[in-house]
Amino acid sequence: MRAEKEIELSAKTNGLVAALVIGLGLVLPGRCQGARVVLPRPGDIGFAGFAQYGTLLKQGEIGDKFGSGPGFGLRIRYRMRYERGLGLPFERQG
Repeated sequence: MRAEKEIELSAKTNGLVAALVIGLGLVLPGRCQGARVVLPRPGDIGFAGFAQYGTLLKQGEIGDKFGSGPGFGLRIRYRMRYERGLGLPFERQG
């Protein structure tokens, strides 16, 4: 009976240690590298790519025709000033 209690205690301890290690692994890299935010300057051009998955519920005629599927896109942004910019997105939805 005593051996079962030691195993149960050991499992709890292992779970606590694993949670502590994972938590530290997520927090420490950002602190060690000294995260720095670089604000965009006028004239900067930014590119962003993304993936998505969407579904249209089958209520009515539109849902029967389109259904669901993956998609992807590309976004290009030109920074005019800190508060202003022009963007042009390209999206493909399946």
